[in-house]
Amino acid sequence: MLVSLPLTLLGLLVFNFAGLPSIVWVVPAGIYYLIPLIAFLASVGLFRKQSSRNPGHNLGPSLQLRLALAVCFAGLLVLIANGPQLALVWDTQPDITVTFKQPEGSPYPGLYPSKYIGTAPVKGTPRGIENAHLSPGSWFHVAVTWLVILALVGGQVFNGGIFNRPGMLYLYAITIPLAPMFNMLGRYLAWLGIPNGIGALWFAGHPIKGFNIISLFIVALLAVYIMRKKS
Repeated sequence: MLVSLPLTLLGLLVFNFAGLPSIVWVVPAGIYYLIPLIAFLASVGLFRKQSSRNPGHNLGPSLQLRLALAVCFAGLLVLIANGPQLALVWDTQPDITVTFKQPEGSPYPGLYPSKYIGTAPVKGTPRGIENAHLSPGSWFHVAVTWLVILALVGGQVFNGGIFNRPGMLYLYAITIPLAPMFNMLGRYLAWLGIPNGIGALWFAGHPIKGFNIISLFIVALLAVYIMRKKS
């Protein structure tokens, strides 16, 4: 961070005021790409140290949760890479945007329009890549947060401590990463122009995420209620 942030700031300044290519800020910002890469390698157990007394015991969080985290970080590695793709391929000058639809007949992308006229079409446009970069990327971050919390307290909550429902951890290990995966799939299918490809998000991603939000909220309320009653 101490290296990347000052260099990224410097790169953005010279990009905006000196008109240098966008690579001057993309490269230092890319140092942060090591974070999800290291997290992915850690979640698949690359950095884990097995106990010499009982090699099979030191698994930390359940295998299902670690694999679910690995899926999330693998998705983030793809989605985060869309950021530099946008910058290097389309957002090459400070007066060009990939967010707004250009006036009829103008090349895409192009100069900022004089007024906001709606988002650009998805198929084959940088706007579609931006949607994938931002939407499922944010969902994966939420999923990682939920999975880390479950890795820390899920055993006490579901394995007899509060609820005697160990299968719930397995359920969430499946459904939590599935929601952003379907979001990601829908965005990319729409960008490729696949008919009804965005349906993966609408008819699978949104319902699964809705289930996760509602059920985790109910579980948390019940857990607090039961712990308070026991105390």
